[in-house]
Amino acid sequence: MSLSTTSTTLTPVGSFPITCSGQTSTNYAITFVPGHLSVLYAAAGLCNGAAGHAILAPILANGTSSFLQGNTVPARFRVCDAAGVSQGTAGVVSSFFLVKIVTGTTTTVVHQVPLGAPGFVFNTAPGQRRWEFNSITTSNLPKGSTYGYQIGLNDGTSITFQFAVR
Repeated sequence: MSLSTTSTTLTPVGSFPITCSGQTSTNYAITFVPGHLSVLYAAAGLCNGAAGHAILAPILANGTSSFLQGNTVPARFRVCDAAGVSQGTAGVVSSFFLVKIVTGTTTTVVHQVPLGAPGFVFNTAPGQRRWEFNSITTSNLPKGSTYGYQIGLNDGTSITFQFAVR
């Protein structure tokens, strides 16, 4: 049996066909069903020598960040291909949502676009090569809760992060 696809080691993010052929049997009727190969951004590892596919400072990836009410918090992150190269083309970021609010032991699931969002820019300052959104405002977020966000990428994966407001 043989498999083939149009994808190569240089294929960009996307979905590509997989076809099978070559198997026969005198006892069975073999039907080949087309498949697909999904090429995704690198979900872990280094991206230009730094963390990739994760939220970056000032928001901590471990979820322990806390900001004063009334501040504006920048969301910074990198998206890299399998070779660790930052991806900054239009359309890489497909969505940005506030997805949960945790107050005490109660978690409320929401699906809201934060005020002023999205407004991502790919920052290409020397050594940066990251996405940045500078407008998460905490002025409308009540103190004492933790807010969870999700950045959707065009390959179907996402970057999640959270921070508390005090």
